[in-house]
Amino acid sequence: MSGLVLSCGNGGTTDNCAKYVAGVYEPVPCSIYAPPLGPHLKSIEVCAGAPASPTVKPSATPTGANPSPTPTHTPCPTPAATTAMIPNPVDLNATGLFKNGTQTFYRDITSGAVWFADNNNLSYTQNGQFTTSNSGCTCVYASSGGKVSNPMGVAIAPNGGSLPICSPCPAAATPAATPAAALDSSPGSPARTGKVMWRFDAHAAVQGQIVAASSGGAVYFITADRRLHAINSAGREIFVRSAAGTSPAVGADGTIYAEGARGGLMALDAGGKLRWFAELGGGAGPLAVGPDNTVYDATDSELVAVAANGATKWQISMPGVRQVALSPDGMLIAVTDGGLTTLSSDGVIQWTFAPPAGIAGAVAIEGSALYVASPDNSLYALDLAAGNELWHRAAAGGGKTGVTVDGTGKLYVGGDAALAAFDVAGARDWSSSGFTPESVAPAVSSSGTAFVAAQGGHLAAIGPAGQLLWVAGNFGHVRSMTFSSADTLYVLSSDGTCWSLKEIIANN
Repeated sequence: MSGLVLSCGNGGTTDNCAKYVAGVYEPVPCSIYAPPLGPHLKSIEVCAGAPASPTVKPSATPTGANPSPTPTHTPCPTPAATTAMIPNPVDLNATGLFKNGTQTFYRDITSGAVWFADNNNLSYTQNGQFTTSNSGCTCVYASSGGKVSNPMGVAIAPNGGSLPICSPCPAAATPAATPAAALDSSPGSPARTGKVMWRFDAHAAVQGQIVAASSGGAVYFITADRRLHAINSAGREIFVRSAAGTSPAVGADGTIYAEGARGGLMALDAGGKLRWFAELGGGAGPLAVGPDNTVYDATDSELVAVAANGATKWQISMPGVRQVALSPDGMLIAVTDGGLTTLSSDGVIQWTFAPPAGIAGAVAIEGSALYVASPDNSLYALDLAAGNELWHRAAAGGGKTGVTVDGTGKLYVGGDAALAAFDVAGARDWSSSGFTPESVAPAVSSSGTAFVAAQGGHLAAIGPAGQLLWVAGNFGHVRSMTFSSADTLYVLSSDGTCWSLKEIIANN
């Protein structure tokens, strides 16, 4: 864990940064002191075997006193390959080289690192241990604090069978400032692993979504202890303040919107300073922001449109709204579990759609069509203007992730046992299995890699042709994912842990 938390920092809040806003007690943003980094991670070495117990330094205390352990780890002498036989587990450990001023030392970071495998022959459990699933060759990497290890090759034999002959694993490389368009995304030469830049722990559960500023400089989320956290791209907390609702929203100009601690709607600047407060009821909170900075807020019983100055433009009775999507021409799509309603920009209902099994996850807009997934394994395409059905197809075992669309018009839907990709005409491009997706919308990078939250605390990366690139472990229960404009992947777990990841391009 040290290798992750030493690369970033977050502190507590103070109790004296507060004031009354519209008769409601609201803390102003409490600035977070960023402590010196102290020891920082320089490199990671992956070794075969379980983590070694720390050595015990000689005691200078009187005879009979308990000696104190000290983590005087050393790099492992084992080769960069090991073997396993199904169904036996595979134990690996990771040692980090740290520097503190002029001093360097080694520390075990096995439990705190994120572990990546380039296929699903191995499945990560905990503390460096993998279970064997399929025979074959696997390359395993550990990453933490902006560093990624050289690989450990694992040759896996079937139960009672012979070991395969495996080629050496390629060392992970990070090209400097490589344009996303220049990345080779063909099968066999895509990103092989990921690089964990930092991890931030908010120390409270999360039920909502993580959102990124359009500038790429910050991400925002709300924890169950009613705190809005603003984290910059280096993993430092910009501010924290009281807030309610499930998720914040961010406008193109950087304005942050969140529900107040006792209901209502707050508009904050990038530093967390209150710009205005609108007296509204409590509920899910802001769901979307239009190009004119109109923010759409869901209270317990209404959908409300609030202008850029905090004045209410219109409100309509509509309980249970959990998503608002905006079309390029200003149409609103308000989504509940049971169906959806489209409205004009002035709040007039246009048409509704309610599939028999309801709506799963998020809906997506591409061109003049709206795409909707349903729990009964259906994917629908609807005409945005009129609401008529263009087509529907079998999704991917339930469509529970909802629909994600990338910049090329490809649609992604995850079900009970696969992620499927479709074109906008409904033709299935590919289906990737070997993992069970969670009910979290996939995130797609500019290079065409689709990231899927999978059961068991795993994250799977799928290439543009549907090939499994890698599976990583140790993320806990993933609640939400998003990409920033800088193509950084942010992963938010339900325990309030936020991860920042970058793709690593294979050095083939």
